[in-house]
Amino acid sequence: DVELEEGERRGPTKAETAKAANCRKCREFKTGPPCAWCLLTPEFEALANQIFAEVKQTVKRKVRGLDVLLIGEDNDDDGEGRLEENIETYGESLLWRTLKAVSKEVSRTFGSKSGLNLSVAAHLREMEALKTEFLKLRGLSGQQRQIVSSYDELEMCKLRFSKVDRPLVSP
Repeated sequence: DVELEEGERRGPTKAETAKAANCRKCREFKTGPPCAWCLLTPEFEALANQIFAEVKQTVKRKVRGLDVLLIGEDNDDDGEGRLEENIETYGESLLWRTLKAVSKEVSRTFGSKSGLNLSVAAHLREMEALKTEFLKLRGLSGQQRQIVSSYDELEMCKLRFSKVDRPLVSP
């Protein structure tokens, strides 16, 4: 455990917290400049579009009590309790599918030990690593945003307590 000196602060600076708290893009009724996360969102989306394909599908489910069954899973479909949901997930990008198809064709034509096939396989491994790192980075970014929001909430609580005229604990 690291002990903090009096007045020392860990986490975002007060300026970073204030900037995130006043972001006009993600905070309703605020007029400040965009926060770091709003500036990063288009970058994340552009990278996601390059390494993933967004898959949107509608799933119909049947709810019976607390049990959720996919419709068509059982034969006694009485039509009651149906739900429809749109689910967005990440799938294989066009580049990924093209490289896999090229890899199969190169293997068939030149053999699995050819330099070209090994190069394509290495590229596929690197793309897989990039996907994994991207998902971790996106999760970390969301967690950092929550931390900054928590600091903002703490600042708001301090402000509210400083406005209280009477002591909270009787002497």
